[in-house]
Amino acid sequence: MNGSGIFEGGGVVATTDFDMRGLTIGLEHSEVDDLTNFGSTATKDKLVTTFGTLGLVGAWVPYVAAALALHIAWEVAAIRASDKGNGVWLNAPYPILIGMPGVLLPSTRTMVALFDGTKDSGQMTSEHSDVIKWNIDRNVEAAGLLHLTLKDECSWDKAIKVKVADKSTWVQANGNASANDDANAQDLTVVSAVFQKPQFLGAWGPAGLAISDWTGVTGGDHVTFTWVSDS
Repeated sequence: MNGSGIFEGGGVVATTDFDMRGLTIGLEHSEVDDLTNFGSTATKDKLVTTFGTLGLVGAWVPYVAAALALHIAWEVAAIRASDKGNGVWLNAPYPILIGMPGVLLPSTRTMVALFDGTKDSGQMTSEHSDVIKWNIDRNVEAAGLLHLTLKDECSWDKAIKVKVADKSTWVQANGNASANDDANAQDLTVVSAVFQKPQFLGAWGPAGLAISDWTGVTGGDHVTFTWVSDS
C-alpha cells in the first residue's frame, strides 16, 4: 500500500492520515453518530470514498475498508464513550488494515490552540492535550527556504510529518532529542506540518495538531517547535 495525505472539510470523515505506520481518522462530534449509526456496508462505502480522496486506489481498498468497518461496528460503544464533545480519533495499526486481528483504538479529541506565524514565539495545544511551543528566527536561512526543527523534551519519540505539495517526509525526534528538516518554501500554500506521536500499543498517529496556514512566516525563516508536554 502506498499513499499519504490529509482530507479536511465536510462529509463523514473529517481528517484522515495514512501511511505504512497505520491509518488515523479524525471525526468531528457530529460525525461520530453519522459513522457509527450506519451498517457495515454503508460504512465501508464511506471509507472507500475517503481512501479515494487520498489517491489510494487498487483492488485492496474494499477489503481494507470492510475490515475497518467491522471494527467500527464492534467498538461503537467505546467510540461513542471517547467523544467528550469534540469528536474522536480512530487509530488503526497496520495489521488491522491487512485483515489481522487487532483493536481499533478510539481516543478523545480536545480543543486546540493553534500556531500563529505573525508572533515570534508562542504555545500550541493539540487535540491530545500535548503542549508544543514555537520560536521563529526571521530571515536567518537561505531565501525561499523554510527550516523546521523539532525538539522533544518528553520521554517518548515525536515527529512532524512535513508535506510539500505531493511529497511527504518525516522529521522524527527521539525522546529528549531534536531533528531538522528543510522545506522548499517558495510557495508556503503547499506546505503542511502534521504533528505525530506513538499512541496505544506504539501505533503512530496524529496528535491532533496540523499547520497549513503559515501567515506571517516567509522563506528564510527558521521555525523551532519544542514538544514540552505529552498527555
